[in-house]
Amino acid sequence: MKIVVVGINHAGTHTVLAARKLYPNAEIIGIDRNTNISFLACGIALWVGDVVKESKGLFYSNVDFLQKKNIDVRTEQEVINVDFKNKSITVKNLKDDKEYTETYDKLVLGTGSWPIVPPFEGVNAEGVKICKLYQHAQEIKKLALSKDVKNVVVVGAGYIGIELVEAFHIQGKTVTLVDMANRIMPRYFDEEFTSPIQNTMVKEGINLALGEKLIRFVTNDEGHVVSVDTDKGNYPCDIALMAIGFRPNTGMFKGKLDLITPSGAIKTNEYMETSEKDVFAIGDSVATFNNATGKLGSIALATNAVRTGVVAAFNLNGPKLKHPGVQGTNGISVFGYNLTSVGLSEVAAKMDKDLEYKTVLHTDNAMPEFMPENHKVTAKLLWDAKTQRIIGGQIASKGHHEDAIIAISLAIQTKTTIQDLALLDIFFLPHFDKPVHWLSETALKGIGFSLEELKKN
Repeated sequence: MKIVVVGINHAGTHTVLAARKLYPNAEIIGIDRNTNISFLACGIALWVGDVVKESKGLFYSNVDFLQKKNIDVRTEQEVINVDFKNKSITVKNLKDDKEYTETYDKLVLGTGSWPIVPPFEGVNAEGVKICKLYQHAQEIKKLALSKDVKNVVVVGAGYIGIELVEAFHIQGKTVTLVDMANRIMPRYFDEEFTSPIQNTMVKEGINLALGEKLIRFVTNDEGHVVSVDTDKGNYPCDIALMAIGFRPNTGMFKGKLDLITPSGAIKTNEYMETSEKDVFAIGDSVATFNNATGKLGSIALATNAVRTGVVAAFNLNGPKLKHPGVQGTNGISVFGYNLTSVGLSEVAAKMDKDLEYKTVLHTDNAMPEFMPENHKVTAKLLWDAKTQRIIGGQIASKGHHEDAIIAISLAIQTKTTIQDLALLDIFFLPHFDKPVHWLSETALKGIGFSLEELKKN
């Protein structure tokens, strides 16, 4: 069996590794247009902000390692055409511009995603940067350390944008954040979770230009960006960073594969199979079933990408492993706050006119009040009013709480009800939690039976 994997980053790397384990005699070829593989882009801001000192830690694999496992990895090779009928691909060697044809028995498409860059005036000017590849990270890191860079504008108040704002703030730059939305991270968190961070950002000296529409990047005579115009103001800058989101990199497959969602994600079944026989798709380029919404959608997260890669590898020689769907479990740690979310926020739930939901918000100490070290935790749960099943959760604290968001994620995946979550068997030890865990208390409060209130009465 000859397996060809296009795109060797999160999903592709795990596909070839799993395939080598599962099919020891298979010929495995990995093709990527970049000069490196398996780059953790989520660590860019940490490196820029000097939290991570060495960039090599942002890679979890390399070409030499895979080749030692008898995986033929070809970098700086771009797939320019796919012939599904004849089971072949056309590849261009970017080092010499020569083209060649490669056949396959099984083809795995992991073409990933690419930053959204609308055609704003001046968007291609010198000093306007995107953030995706290691090469981008190197440029941004160099600019962050430059004494010539004093004013920075970040466009986009999502995860990457907020992380870059903090990173450049750490480096002593004057930072302005621009976004059309009137608050930060509106896709993932409701206002009660984002407001404390926004207040902290303002106190730290971050200029928040929220609720403002980007008009143009203003350049000087040399073609370098000098400011950003919005519909409400002008913001001087030495560099501008675009971070308004990503879309699946699937243009090559338009008219050849079933593409869905407004962004053009590849439609797959639960085995990661596409509409073409022996062709699989993985990673940011695909639409997966969302257990919270009950619909197919595209969620570009490294964890999702890895799982699709493993599932595809298992099914290359026949269906064996089903993809369980996604909940969009995610997290961010910025400006002293740790936030996690999964499933639907209340803002997202309101957009579904057919959905009747309920919600509860609760703030509690993470551990018993007598513990010398403690912190507050705020949790929010959403559930379907008809079925009672959990469909979303958000948590914020200045400590660790990742175990709870994992529990909520599993609750969504397994269609757990608010009542079941309220009575979840959670251990107690003062070093970790209270006799009634704050997650249990949140769910109990949701069904109108707060133990804390009973103690007060």
